[in-house]
Amino acid sequence: SGISVSEGAENFRIERQEEAYLGCEVVLSLGGDVIKTPGIVYEWSFEGNAKPIHLRKGGAECRFTPIDAEPITAVVTALNPEGGFLASADISMTAKEFVVDIAMLAPQPFMLWDANTKQDVAAEGLIAGEAIQFKVGLTPEFKNEIKCRWNTDASTAIRGGENDIQVTIVRNEIGDAELSVVVTDVHGTLLGRGSKHVNVPIAKSMVEDSVRRKEAWGLWTTALTQWDAKNFDEAIRNAQAAATMDP
Repeated sequence: SGISVSEGAENFRIERQEEAYLGCEVVLSLGGDVIKTPGIVYEWSFEGNAKPIHLRKGGAECRFTPIDAEPITAVVTALNPEGGFLASADISMTAKEFVVDIAMLAPQPFMLWDANTKQDVAAEGLIAGEAIQFKVGLTPEFKNEIKCRWNTDASTAIRGGENDIQVTIVRNEIGDAELSVVVTDVHGTLLGRGSKHVNVPIAKSMVEDSVRRKEAWGLWTTALTQWDAKNFDEAIRNAQAAATMDP
């Protein structure tokens, strides 16, 4: 804080207890010996964009909410009951955006057929054409309701939650899905921005191939059982079908 000194007012100051963030109320209070003066009067002035300013405790406390990232300067002048100057102080700040984190929610395990081990195994990676869910979080915590505006690249589609904290996307081809979000409060004040790249390495054709090969193995094991039961015609028919599906 800058200080203009009157006699006995060398330590008059404006104090801010917490860091200023967009869309969050900032509380300023006054300190110094001069505030003990009986009948003291405070006059506040502001430069910058803030929501309506509220003075409390006879003007010794000021509350406001920054609505953009432009600098804000608050100036307070202390006057005696007769209107005489005692001291003045100022404080400048620039409200910060929140850190926006986009977290992928753990997908349900997707099983693919392993032709070597002849069993289903969990897919190692995301699959094209399958829904992927994400959720936004703010640091520090924002205690009020937020709105989101999600956006993706041309090869990725939003399938739900375009304006919610949780979104569902689908990418229909392999590659990197690019996801971004702008977060505001309910009044439209920007709180922060975030982005995330997620690799989708498994193509739809691999899933279709997995289904086909698993079905072929099922026909083959059926054919073996039928052959052991001397149901030769059915066994040959299923064996041929299996060989056609998965040579």
